[in-house]
Parts: sequence; structure tokens; C-alpha cells
Amino acid sequence: MITTSSSFQELVLVEKTRLSEQNFSAVQKFVVLDLGLTLLPVSGQTEASQLISQIALLAFVRRGKALCDQ
Repeated sequence: MITTSSSFQELVLVEKTRLSEQNFSAVQKFVVLDLGLTLLPVSGQTEASQLISQIALLAFVRRGKALCDQ
């Protein structure tokens, strides 16, 4: 989940590889159209961990900024 100033945004990380590519379209349609969530394809665990770290850092910075603005 990505934290914004007062709400949460849910998202789904999907590892997209040559092996999973044949099912990616069906997963994408289910996640985006049926569940209404954001889908972020990643190439592997390293990219996923980097993305999660960036999201957490952004949430931390935004929260700190919101606290300072009060």
C-alpha cells in the first residue's frame, strides 16, 4: 500500500517473467478491471524490493512533511 497524507492506495506487485508472461494479461485484467487496483509489474525480487523501499521512503517523507505543516 502506498500511504498518502490521509488515505491508503492499494496496489499489486506482479513478477513478470518469460514463464509468467502467458498469464499476465489475465492477471492484469482481474487486478485492474475486477478488483480496481493498481498493478505494477516488476522483473524480479530485486526490483520489487527497491520499489517497496521507494514507496516506504516516499510515505515517510510525506508523513513527516504533513506533521511539519500542522
